[in-house]
Amino acid sequence: MKLKQVAVVLCAGLMSVSLSSCSSVFGEIDPPIASEQLMAMQTRDYHATVDQVFAAIISTFQDSGYIISSADKSTGLVIASSLAQPEIPFMSGYVRTTTDKIVTSVRALSPKEVQVRLNIVRSVQVSETYGLQAQKEFPRTIPEVYDQIFNQIQVALNKHL
Repeated sequence: MKLKQVAVVLCAGLMSVSLSSCSSVFGEIDPPIASEQLMAMQTRDYHATVDQVFAAIISTFQDSGYIISSADKSTGLVIASSLAQPEIPFMSGYVRTTTDKIVTSVRALSPKEVQVRLNIVRSVQVSETYGLQAQKEFPRTIPEVYDQIFNQIQVALNKHL
């Protein structure tokens, strides 16, 4: 093997190690919490009909810049993703791209009482100059992330009630 080839292989190996071992490459990750806490954070009840809440969710996602990939009122599921947010940390040699995927379920508790559950997963993909890629997904566990969306749904409901 020529010296130049050895250098390229060594460099690629070092980049691979940096992707797999350095958590800062993926950015800040939400802290782990108990599943009961997560479920409570992800769930909110609304005093409205399923039709009203479903329309408010669609409106909220569209107004917030999410791309809706699936919406089915009969099953109560709405699946949406944020636009990719690429960033190049200064002097890093890689690009980090972040997206959030939201799976929403809507179910009637009574004719005028609806429960909404949001499941938000953050996906972080890191691509380096030499073509190496790594991806990490983790659930969002910060209450403010959920509160902001639930509050926007309530605002959308108030406009149409």
